[in-house]
Amino acid sequence: MKNRIDAFRILLQSLSRHLPAVIILCLFSLPLTGLGSNLLAQETEQQETLLAPTPTVATESPVPTVPLDALYGYLDREMDRLTDGTVVYDEYDTGAAGFYPINWAGDVNDLTLAPDSRESPFSGNTCLRITYQPAKKRGWVGVTWAFPNLSGGNWGERRGRVLVGATELTGWIRGKLGGEQVRIEIGGINEKGRSNSDQPNRDTLDRLKNTPKLLKLTTSWQPFKIEIPPGSNLTGVIGGLTVFFDAGKNRQGATVYLDDVRYNNADKNMLRLIRSYRATGKNEDKSLRNAAFLYDNALTLLAFLAKGDAESAKRAKILADTLVWLQNHDRSYSDGRWRNAYLAVPVDLLADDSARLPGWWQIPTDEQGKPNGSAASWVEDRYQISTDTGNMAWTVISLLAAHRKFSVPGRDKPYLRAALQGAEWIEHNCRVNESADNPDVLVGKGGGYSGGFDGWEDAGSGGGPSRLLWRSTEHNIDLYVAFMQLADLTGDRAWLERARHARSFVLKMYDPQEGHFLAGTSDLDGSLNRDVAPLDVQTWSLLAMGHDPEFRRIIGWQDDTALPSPILWLDANVRELEPDPACDGIWGYRFSREGKGVWSEGTAQVAAVYYFLGRKEQAEQIISYLSGPGFAAESKPGSGRGMGMYAACPDKAETGFYREIGDWSGQWTYPRRLHIGATSWYLLARQDVNPFWMKLFPKSP
Repeated sequence: MKNRIDAFRILLQSLSRHLPAVIILCLFSLPLTGLGSNLLAQETEQQETLLAPTPTVATESPVPTVPLDALYGYLDREMDRLTDGTVVYDEYDTGAAGFYPINWAGDVNDLTLAPDSRESPFSGNTCLRITYQPAKKRGWVGVTWAFPNLSGGNWGERRGRVLVGATELTGWIRGKLGGEQVRIEIGGINEKGRSNSDQPNRDTLDRLKNTPKLLKLTTSWQPFKIEIPPGSNLTGVIGGLTVFFDAGKNRQGATVYLDDVRYNNADKNMLRLIRSYRATGKNEDKSLRNAAFLYDNALTLLAFLAKGDAESAKRAKILADTLVWLQNHDRSYSDGRWRNAYLAVPVDLLADDSARLPGWWQIPTDEQGKPNGSAASWVEDRYQISTDTGNMAWTVISLLAAHRKFSVPGRDKPYLRAALQGAEWIEHNCRVNESADNPDVLVGKGGGYSGGFDGWEDAGSGGGPSRLLWRSTEHNIDLYVAFMQLADLTGDRAWLERARHARSFVLKMYDPQEGHFLAGTSDLDGSLNRDVAPLDVQTWSLLAMGHDPEFRRIIGWQDDTALPSPILWLDANVRELEPDPACDGIWGYRFSREGKGVWSEGTAQVAAVYYFLGRKEQAEQIISYLSGPGFAAESKPGSGRGMGMYAACPDKAETGFYREIGDWSGQWTYPRRLHIGATSWYLLARQDVNPFWMKLFPKSP
């Protein structure tokens, strides 16, 4: 670090001979007139020589590190897991289905569906159970998985789904007792010659050209396939799958099971985010199974860019394009905000859908916990559908990195435009001033930016989500970087002032007696949150502001050979020196002083800081702690197809924070689940990449 800082000072001295105003570095110094248009110097080959640390002799880590390709392989597989075709059914709570069981005909009361059956699924945790109990009225019943998902079904009211590229529908089916008979077919909704409906849309896939399949089942899983005739029109398929039961062929009723039903229109270029956690089938994981958290995906985008190869760049671009699409297709908002999480499924650009949010199907149960026969309802997580300022800031940072990588002079700049829209939303909705100079801006002691907005858009009463009045040091660190980069890319000095505003709050949160940054304030009165002292505020402040003279002055860090106080404080207060036996006796860092267990992401962040400080040996030592089986694992044991990092060890590692979400309150914990956020931080640290600045060498505002 000393070599980097010395080189930075040399560079400033050199620049000062040509641009005197460049020496104006401090937040509380002279006006910024004449600073020049570029506030962030992109490293040139000459600057890399000037700024590079003194070469060191590489030393092997005491524990072998996880191969980078294995870690990237895990991210690749997670990103591609739903790109092999349009799903009719895979797992009841993935949210991946492209067709829905909404068109019912015949003796509809004789048929019940249980999408969450755990009775020997073909794969995964669940399969679909269909139970037919004939009452002998019409003598038949059918249910169609149709698109789009309309109340009462789609009988031609809306155009169907595009399945261009598909040549077949495949799946697996079995009976409960054996001997059950069902007929399956595709397409044909409101088909000419078969329907008298006056609805405007007809299924473009002609059922008359597809031979229905009558299946006689056994108790073992058996595959089925319906081939789509060449030349079929797949531009508006309404009926994705229809299952018929005939009372004459099933006199005693029938119970059948379906699993892994999908079309084969694979597309690896589909826009999508990546699910954050490899969740289990346990009920406690229900809110994680299909959630792609915004922050995790922004970080993964940066990790892909850090690798530098063409395939990873392609993946980074898909994530960036998806973030832009999500911003422009919210189901309720058009103001530039993002949600904290989205449904981890591919985006169908031709389906005219809005951005889908994560959730799960809640199956009503009786007092014994058994399904009571009532219809399932889709339930969303309050935090996931809300908007936190810090998650927005990381999204802006990642899109600006994508802009620098992919933008072409003279062409459209979608990533920069999306980043600006998101940042403007934060400025207009979350800024806190210390005086009432603008009636539309919050007033609060300490300034900075507030936490965001919490709750659903209708809030049950038409009032919309509630404003979060607490302020996070971490969020303002993120905003400082985002605003500085916007100032550099746009030349708009308003972003400089906003960066200063965020930085001012961060510096006020430093506790010189304790030698660390506080979590933030709990209200607009400026009440300091001293209950929990988190790790990431210490690591992120150094990675984001360690170059800045005013920051260094505030924390008393003038000697580059000495460790800065936040790191000393972490080592004294946040190291987990008594690791849980489940973690193979390996220690790391907790989420906070008050936490319990090892937080993988935070441990990798500490390693990243040591790399930033030029202390490679210590960094590699810390990285090595995450390389054992307690923290790194194959996504599928024995497959050799990628290795991810667990979010924490042991399971339910405590953060020290308590949350209140709706009627629920309790300890915020991290699960021991494979996690793209932890994996990405490990990758970035291992490659000595600072995700806040990537290849940029920042100057002070």
